[in-house]
Order: sequence, then C-alpha cells, then structure tokens
Amino acid sequence: MDTQTVKKGRKKWVKWAVIGGIIVLIIVIILVSVGCAAKKLNSAFETGDAAMRDITVIVSSTGIVEPESSSRNTLPVEAEVLEVRAHPGDRVKKGDIICILDSSDYEEILLQYEEALRAAQIGVEQAELSLENASSSADSVSDVYGDLTLKANSYSQVASIYFDPGEDVAAGSPVVLLKNTATMSLELPFNANDAANISVGSSAKVNIMSSGEELSGTVTKVSSVDTVTSYGGIVRTVTIAVNNPGAITAQTRATASVGDYSCAAAGFFASAEEQTLYAGTNGTIGTIYVNEGGWVSAGGAVLTINSAAVESQQTSSQNSVRAAELALENARMNLDKAQRSYDDALEIMNDHTVRAKIDGVVAAVNFDVGETTLPTMPVAEVYCLDSVKFDMSIDELDIKQFKTGLEVSVTADAVAGESFTGTVTSVGISGVGISGVTTYPVTVVVNQPGGLLPGMNVSADIVVDSAQGVLTIPVSAVSRGNTVLVTDSSSHGDLADGVPAGYRRQEVTLGRSDDNYIEITSGLAEGDKVVLDNSHSSAFDYMMYAFE
Repeated sequence: MDTQTVKKGRKKWVKWAVIGGIIVLIIVIILVSVGCAAKKLNSAFETGDAAMRDITVIVSSTGIVEPESSSRNTLPVEAEVLEVRAHPGDRVKKGDIICILDSSDYEEILLQYEEALRAAQIGVEQAELSLENASSSADSVSDVYGDLTLKANSYSQVASIYFDPGEDVAAGSPVVLLKNTATMSLELPFNANDAANISVGSSAKVNIMSSGEELSGTVTKVSSVDTVTSYGGIVRTVTIAVNNPGAITAQTRATASVGDYSCAAAGFFASAEEQTLYAGTNGTIGTIYVNEGGWVSAGGAVLTINSAAVESQQTSSQNSVRAAELALENARMNLDKAQRSYDDALEIMNDHTVRAKIDGVVAAVNFDVGETTLPTMPVAEVYCLDSVKFDMSIDELDIKQFKTGLEVSVTADAVAGESFTGTVTSVGISGVGISGVTTYPVTVVVNQPGGLLPGMNVSADIVVDSAQGVLTIPVSAVSRGNTVLVTDSSSHGDLADGVPAGYRRQEVTLGRSDDNYIEITSGLAEGDKVVLDNSHSSAFDYMMYAFE
C-alpha cells in the first residue's frame, strides 16, 4: 500500500466522522430544545377551576319600537280639507273629530248608490211575488195530478168499478164506489115517546133475525122528527152502529132494543160509510189496483187516470217554479251587491269627517286646510302608547329556548339610565335565511313604555335558561368541541397531540353556558384544574417556542 492510498482512506473516515458528529449534535439540540419548549409552554399555561357556580343563559337582540295598536284614516277618493281640529301630539278619544273634509262632490254619488239599492229591493219583491204565483199554480196542477190516482179515505170494500182500463172518462164522472162494511149501520123505528128517552152513545142489543145471533151496538143518531106508520103509530128513527163480525150484508135483517125500549119494526143493515171516487180530469182509465168485492186500506190506491194534458201542465208549472226560483236568487244577489256598494259609499261619505278610531295620540295629520287628500296617503294616524312592541330576529341556535311569557329586559340609548320590562308575546316558526344564517321573528310587548316612543332603537336581554349550583369551567378551557386539558401529575403528556407532561386531554359533556362559564354534566369533578385557552396542540408549537 502506498502513502497516497492511506491518505485518501483517512480523509473519507474523517469526513463521515464529522458528518455523524454533526447529526448527533443536531439531535441533542432538538431534544434539549423540545424539552425546554415543553417546560416553557408548561410554565406558560394558565389554569382555571372546575367549580359549582350559577349559570344564567341570556340571549341579546335589538329592535325598533312601534305602537302595539294604531289606526289610520284613509279615504279612497280625493277631498279638500276644510278644517283640522287635532294636531300631532294631541291626545284624542275614540270618536273625536280630527279633521273635516269637503263631501259635497260625493253626495251625488251616494244618491246614485241609494237609488240602485231601492231598485234592487223592488226587484227582489217582484221576484218573490212571481215565485209565489208560480208555486201556487204548480200546487194547483199538482193537486189535479194527484187526483189522477184515486185513493180510499178509509178501510173499505170495493163495491163497484164503473170503467174498464183504456176507457175514456170525463171529469166529475163517478168511477168507483167504496163501502166501509167493517161497521154496519142499522136504522130502526122506535115509539116516539121511547125514542125521546134514548140518547146518542147508549148501548143497544141487536138481534139478527136469520140466525138469532145477538150483537152489541151503539146509538149514533136519534131523529127528532115524528113519523106516522101505516098502522097509525107515531115513531122516530134511531140509528145503531154495529161492528161487522163478517157475515152481515145489506140483505141482513135485524131488530134492536135500547135499555127497556124495543124497536117497533125490523130493518136492514147498510154500510156505515160509503165513498164514491170521481174523475178529477178528462182522461182514460189506466191501472186498476183492486177488484170488486176486494178490500182496500185507508189511503190505498184504487186506480189511476192517464191525462197527457195534466202531465204537460205539471211539467210546465215545475219549469216555471224553477225559473222563478232562479230569478229570485239573481235578484237577491243583485240586492246584496247593491247593499254592499251603498254601505261602502255611505262609509266613504261618513269618512269625510275624520274621527279617531281608538284612544291615543295623534301621530300625523298629513294634509293641511285647503289641501286635497290622496287615496294613497292616510289622512291621519293615531297611536295608542299605553303599550309598545318591537320585533327581534333570533338565531336558529337560540330560537328553541324561546316561548311566550318570557320576561325581557329592555333599554334604549334615547332613554338613558332607564330600563323597561317586556314580555314575549309571539314566537315565529317561519325562518328567514340571509348569508347562510337563519333567524326567526320574536315579538316583545312593553306594557309600561314610559319614555319609549315609536321609532326608537332598543336593546333586549332575555333570560332563556338558568341553573343554580352546577359544575362549570371557564368557556375558554373548551377546545375541539368537547375536550379540555386537565392537570395530571402522573401524565407524561403527548407532544404530538399538544399535551405536555403533567397534563392529559379529557373528553367532557357540555350543558348550558353564559358569556364566561359552561356547564359540565360529565367528565370532570369539582376541584379539577383545566387549562385556559389551550391553543398549542402539536410538536410544531413546541418547536416554535424553542426558538423564540
């Protein structure tokens, strides 16, 4: 090996030895610097206590005062101001005159509306009369149409049917004879002196001569007329009603006695009630619903008469009624419209005398004497200042804590040194989004406004929640959403996570908060010390501290 080769080998070794030494020195400097930084950062931490405190959650907002109730007098027509009796700032009572406007130009218009109203009233009266006449005519036709179906008045037996189906019949012709044979009538002669002692309603004994059967009856009539018989006797007719057991006919002969008095001769039964049904109009016999000898109940149909003329009249009368009803409906609609127009015109006429609609203070009279009012501008405005209100815009994160009845502390720069108490009267549910932030309207009413006037800007503080004696820490101790740094002598720290020796990161559950403190519902105990404003959270932060 020559000398030159040895010298080159030494140079390489020395070179790498120097590089290695430099690396070791850098590592030592970094470790020392980090350690110093940790101590420096550790000593720089400010801590606070986890302690039991009272929490009051306050939401603040602003608003512009306006009267809780106000009124405006407007006139939809132009009118000249003749007189002004009340001016801004004057107190008025409801009904007080504020100003008087010239109404002469509108009087003729009101008269036209009044005449239109009278014409509409007459139109309704005429339509009502037309409907009455049409209905009366229709009822008459309906009565005739109803007569086309002949019905029995009572439970009866069909004695005779005088026409067959299809035969023509004239109005007034007898069509059917009905007899009520359920009760039979027996007319018998009694001695006139005996008959004078018999009264209606007396019981009678009736003897059926053909069978010897005895039936009970009731006296229904005693004649007051004496009649001389062929054998010279003087008699009076006594009528007795008997319930028909079924076998009695007009050919059945009988005698009777009433008390101690007997009849002078026998007589024949007759039906107690007979009904003849007559045709009410010309036509032809239609359907016959019964047979001769058969029975029909009270109100039961016996037969129908077909009459094209009557049916046509009924259709025509019904159409007339419907037309009259429609005409009356239209007339009443016209009357309603005319009434509304007249009422509106009368109100406008009355509004030419501008009166206060509420008790309060005149806020504005927008026209002077001699000026002409404009439909687009109120003539006068009155504010009731017994109470005022203002609206606030509440952030969506806070609105869930609001409810009606919450007390509100109100201040105004314009009324320095005073505070007022308001009450939340409404909480809106329709939010308004602006620049990614949604707010909700909340209305506050101040019932004793003092010096608060409409248009003033006010500030409001609302206590939405509170708690006494709850575990809290300073708000600045919370970082990363729900973690805090807690002092812990046994902890070696975690430089990568920004936790120096003597501390540990603790997850907590947060509750209510105010401007200074936040409630801790789990994760800490009373007396724990937490780091305030824990903004150093990585090894890079330590390095930055090391070279300061």
